[in-house]
Amino acid sequence: MRWDAMLGGAAAWQRFFLIASLFIFATAQEGCTGGRHECTAAGAPWSEHITTYPPHWYRFYPGNGELTAIEYIEQIKPCCRHCVWSVGYPLAIPALMAISPKQDTCALTTDGYSLCYLDCTKWDGDFGLLDTNSDSMLNSTEMRMYFADSQKAPAQNYKLYTGGALQYNSDLSRLEPNVVFSSVDLNQDMMISPDEWRVFRHFWSPTLVSRAGPGKVPEDGRPLADGPLGGFFIDRYFMQIWFKNMVNMMLEYYIGNLERGFRMIDVREPVENEKLQILRQMDLDGSERISNEESYFRIFADKDHDGFLSPAEYYDSLYKRDCSPLLPGQTVPGDCGGSGTTDSETERRNFDKHDLDGNERVSFLERKFVAADLNKDRKLDEDEWRVGDFPEKFGPFEGHCFIEADGRQNCQLDQTRYNYYMSFHYCASQGSLAYNRPISAFPWSSACELIVQVEQSDPFVTVMNANEIAESGKTLEELGDEGWKCWEASGTYPRMCFNGYAIQTFDDIAQRLEWTYRPYLVPDGELLIDKHLTAPDVVSKGADNAVFKLALFTSYQTPWEPPDRYWCSGALWREDGLVVVKRLADTETSIELAILAMVIDPSFVNFVVFCYFVVLVMGHIFWYLESADNELFDKSFTKGVMDGLWFSMVTVTTVGYGDIVPITGLGKGLTILWMFFGILCFGVFSGSVSDQINTSAAENAITGVSDLSTFRVGVLRRLAEPVVQGMNLGSDFNFDQVLCADIAECETKLVKDKSISAMIVPHSDILKHFIDTGHGTKGCKEKMKVVGGNFSTDATAKWTGATVKMCSYSQSVYAARYLADAVSFTMNELLEDGTADRLAAQLEPDGDGDDCGPSGGWNIRLIIATCCVVFFYFCLVELMRWYRKYLVNKRVTENLRSSVAYAGEDRPALSPERLEDKYGRRWLAKTRLAKLKRARDKMVKVREIGAHDHIMHMVKRLRNMYMQQAQEIRNINHDTRTARERVSRLMTFMSIVGTLLVVTLFSVTIAMMVVWARLVRLTYL
Repeated sequence: MRWDAMLGGAAAWQRFFLIASLFIFATAQEGCTGGRHECTAAGAPWSEHITTYPPHWYRFYPGNGELTAIEYIEQIKPCCRHCVWSVGYPLAIPALMAISPKQDTCALTTDGYSLCYLDCTKWDGDFGLLDTNSDSMLNSTEMRMYFADSQKAPAQNYKLYTGGALQYNSDLSRLEPNVVFSSVDLNQDMMISPDEWRVFRHFWSPTLVSRAGPGKVPEDGRPLADGPLGGFFIDRYFMQIWFKNMVNMMLEYYIGNLERGFRMIDVREPVENEKLQILRQMDLDGSERISNEESYFRIFADKDHDGFLSPAEYYDSLYKRDCSPLLPGQTVPGDCGGSGTTDSETERRNFDKHDLDGNERVSFLERKFVAADLNKDRKLDEDEWRVGDFPEKFGPFEGHCFIEADGRQNCQLDQTRYNYYMSFHYCASQGSLAYNRPISAFPWSSACELIVQVEQSDPFVTVMNANEIAESGKTLEELGDEGWKCWEASGTYPRMCFNGYAIQTFDDIAQRLEWTYRPYLVPDGELLIDKHLTAPDVVSKGADNAVFKLALFTSYQTPWEPPDRYWCSGALWREDGLVVVKRLADTETSIELAILAMVIDPSFVNFVVFCYFVVLVMGHIFWYLESADNELFDKSFTKGVMDGLWFSMVTVTTVGYGDIVPITGLGKGLTILWMFFGILCFGVFSGSVSDQINTSAAENAITGVSDLSTFRVGVLRRLAEPVVQGMNLGSDFNFDQVLCADIAECETKLVKDKSISAMIVPHSDILKHFIDTGHGTKGCKEKMKVVGGNFSTDATAKWTGATVKMCSYSQSVYAARYLADAVSFTMNELLEDGTADRLAAQLEPDGDGDDCGPSGGWNIRLIIATCCVVFFYFCLVELMRWYRKYLVNKRVTENLRSSVAYAGEDRPALSPERLEDKYGRRWLAKTRLAKLKRARDKMVKVREIGAHDHIMHMVKRLRNMYMQQAQEIRNINHDTRTARERVSRLMTFMSIVGTLLVVTLFSVTIAMMVVWARLVRLTYL
C-alpha cells in the first residue's frame, strides 16, 4: 500500500521517516517545566532533528554519551515529546516516527488550517485560527468549529461528526464535540490551553492522516457519538490501519534517504503478538478503547512510566493545580478542601482529591474517576459511567450498586465504592498481564491478597495449629506429602495447616486459576457472616494491594438472596443439597406388632367401646322384637337379653352360627341393616390393621423425598418460614411438617420418640453430625441413615443456594461475582474430569447401615419364645397329672393298709412290707379290672344319654321347622293378598289414565280439524 495513494496522490507526503530505537526509561527533564509542550522553546530548533538519523541525536547534546532517540527526547527535549509517535514495536526497543518540516505540498490549507497533520510546528497556527477572541485559549464554541464547521473543519473530523453525511445526523454521528472538549480539557477549567491543544493533536493526528476512525461500536446499539467517550477514541481496528500507514511512510522515506544512513532493514509490520502487547500497553483501563486521557497519562504525565503519578509528576502535569471553580458560576473553590484557595506540591489539595485510595500516588483509574465526573459531584451516575467508558468485563454499572438499609438500590458510585471497582480492576487486569490470560479466564494478581476464612468443620475443614504441628514432630513439607495444606506465619496470621474436602477442593481450584490465597481460621463462637466477611480493605493498602476476604462455608447458613450483601459460588460438592434421613429398619414389618400397636391405640379402644355399646343396645332391641313370637329367644328378661346379645354379636361379626335367628319381618329387616353395619365396622377394623401394617412397611420403604407423602417429617426451622420466605417443604412434597430447632432435636423425635418418620436436613450438616456423634462406626447398631440422593426446590435454590460454597461481600463489590463465577466455572471442570469425586471419597462414612435392613425370613426369636412357652405348659400339665396320680395312689394305699391291718382283732397285724408282698399284685389286677368296668359302664350310659338328647334335639328342630313353615305360609298368603290389591289398584289407575288419554287425543284431533278447515276456507276466499 502506497502512502501517496492513501492521501489522494500528494507526492510531497513522501517526506516522512521512521526513527528507530525506543526504550522507555526516562530519569530527568531539562528545559521544560510545568507540563509545557512547546518544542521551539527547548534547545535547538526542532527542524534540526528531522533530517538526522535518530541514533545520532545524541550529538546535539555533547558529553552525555550515546542516548537512544526516546531517551534524548524525554531527558533532553521533553517539550518535544508530542512531536514524535511511538510505533510500539519491536517490543524490546520500540520505534519512533516524526515528520519532516520540508512539506511544500501539504502546507496547502483550507481556510488557513494546515494539512501537515503530523508536523507539530504547524499546530499552533491552527490553534490561532480557532482562537477567534485572541485570548490564547479555546472555549467550547471555538473548539467545536474544528469538528462541526463544514467550511473549516478538516474533512475527516467533519465526516466523523456527521457520520459520513453532508449534514449532521444524530443517528449516524460517530463523534460528539462536547465530549471531545471535556476530554481535551485536562485541568477542567472549561478552556483549552495551547499545551492541551498540542496533547490533543498528538493523539488525534494519526486519525486525520489515516482518514479512518474507531470501529468498535457500543454494545447497547447506540450511535457511536452517544456511546463511550463520545466516539473520541482509537481502537484495534484503527490501529491496524495506522500500522500499515506507518510502514508505508517508513518505506517511502527510507528509500528516498538512503544516503543519510537510513536502513530499509528496519522496515516491517508488527506480528500479531506485538499488536496484542501494544494494545495492552496503551489500553490502561481494559476497555479496548484508547482515549485522549489514557494517551496523555501514559506518554506525558507518567514520566517514569511506572503506571502511577507521584505528587511531583502530578504537579508537573496539565491536570488541575489550582483552586479555580470547577463549573461556571461556582463561587466555592473547586477541588480544594476546607478554606484553602491555593494548591501546590506541598499543599497537595488536588492531588489528594485524585488519590482515592490514599497510597500517595495516582493511578489512571483514579484520574479517570475525576475525568468521568462531568457534573463534579464526586459521584458517577449511569450516564457518566457509560460516557466515561468503563468496560463491562469489569462489571456492569448495576454490579457496583449498593442496597440501602431500607431496601432501595443506590446506584451512584462515590469514592468508597469506586475504590472497590479500582481494586478489582487492578487485580484482574494485572493478573491478565502477568499470566497472559484474558479476563474471561479469571486471572488474579498475586499482589492482591485473597484471605479464605474457614470454620473447623470435619470432614470438610480440619485444622492443625502451630502447637499441634510442633507436637507432630513433622515438617510442613512432610505434612504436605500427607495431604495437608500448610502456611508459615505471616503478619497477624499464625502458622497453620489445613485439610479436608473443602480445603483440598478450593486449593485445586486456586491452582488451576493460578490464584494466591491464604486460609484463616475463624475463632470458635464467631460466625463468618457476622464479623469476618466484609468489604475489601483498599484505603489502608491501596487499590493495587487490596485484601479481598472470602468465606468457605461448609454448613447451612442463614439464607440470603442475591443481590444482598454476599455473592456465592455454586456447590463445591456434587452431593450438596437437602437429604432425607430415616430410622434404620432392624426388624421386618410384623402383623402381630401392628395389631398390638393398633389395639393399644386410644382411637381403637374408643371404637371398640362404641361398638360394644351398640351391640348391647341392639341385643335388647332384638330380644324385644322376637321374644313374643320366636321361641329361640327366651321369654325371661335375663336369659332373653343374653340371647339377643349373643345373636347381635354373632351377626355383627358376620360369624352367623344359626342357632338363633329372627322370624318376624321387622326383626329380619333390622338384621339386614345390622349385617351391613357389621360389615362396615369390621371393615374399618380390618382397614386399621392394614393401615398399621402398611404404615410400618412404608416407613421402611422410604427411599427418597418422593416417598414422604402423608408422613410426619422433621424440618429445621432454618429451612421454613418465616426464616426462609416462601419455603414450605411440607406443601412441596405433601407431608406433615414438624419443625425442629436443630438436628439433635429432630434425631430425638425420629429415633427416641418416633413421633416422626423421617427428617430433611442439609447433607453437609448431617454428615458433620454423624461424625461428631460417632455415626458410621457402629455397623448394624446405627439408628438412622441417609436415603436417596440430594435434592433442592425453587425456594432453596433461590434463598439458600448451595451449602458447601465460597462467598464474598458483594455490596458494590463486583469482584465478589467475578471470584464466585471463577470458582463455579473451575468446579465444573473438577466435576467433569473426576477430580471432585476423587476428593469426595473421603466423605463417605465407614458404615451407614445399608446392609442392616429387615431380615425378611423366619422370626427366630418369636418362634423360640413360642416353643419355650408351649414346652413350659406341656411340662406343667404333665407334672400336675403325675402329682394328682401320685396323691390318688397314696390315698388308696393308705386306705388299703388301714383296712387290712385293722380288719379284726383276731387277725395279726401285717407289716407294710408283708402287706405289699401279699396284696400288691392282686390289688393291681383288681384295680385294672375295676377301671375297665367303669369305662364300659360310662360308654353305655353316654350312648343312652346321647341317643335321648339327639332325639330331643331332632324333635325340637322339627317343631321349629313346622313353626317356620307355618309362618312362611302366613307370609305367602299376606303377600298374595297384598299383591292382588296392588294389581287391582294399578288396573284401575291405568284404566283412568287410558280413558283420559283417549279423550284428550280425540279432542285435539277435532280441534286440529276445525282449525284446518278454517284455514282452507280462508285460502279459497
